Amino acid sequence: MLVLVLVALVGVVAWSLWLTITGVAEKGPEIADALTSGTAVAQDWVGSLGGGDGTSPAELDEATRQLLGGLAGLVPGLVGSVFSSAAAFVIGLVVGGFFFYYVLVDWSALVAWAGRLVSSQRVPGAVVIEEAVSAVRAYFGGVTLSALVTVVLIGGTALVLGVDLWITIAVVTFVTSYVPY
Repeated sequence: MLVLVLVALVGVVAWSLWLTITGVAEKGPEIADALTSGTAVAQDWVGSLGGGDGTSPAELDEATRQLLGGLAGLVPGLVGSVFSSAAAFVIGLVVGGFFFYYVLVDWSALVAWAGRLVSSQRVPGAVVIEEAVSAVRAYFGGVTLSALVTVVLIGGTALVLGVDLWITIAVVTFVTSYVPY
């Protein structure tokens, strides 16, 4: 049962990552077209502002192109940063997975050990551990209920608006509800 919980957790995270990556990859050309048309609209808008301070629309257009070129120069550093962050995330997942597995496997031994450490004359340590576990379970129950409400609101809104990746948005919203920020 313990291994099943761990495998299910890894499966849900892997499924949400797969949905996100494949969804963005499938919609990549549409996203690029939207960014290109948005940039063109922004350039036209900035170009129409010229003349008030002596700046011509051509000068504003050139400044916009330089700004976009400068932003493009940041991409190599961003790729390196994303790679190192992803590597750190994967290493953290592996270490966390091992920790989670051993906590699940040795749960009764850990409870007994922690109970001996937190025991006092007034309250047995087992009672303290039991109440702490109940509090954590109640917290995650509350987070799950809150996540379900959020998923229905966000996923439902995306569906009503006709967003193609509404299922991906809903799943990622649910999974990331458990990430504290």
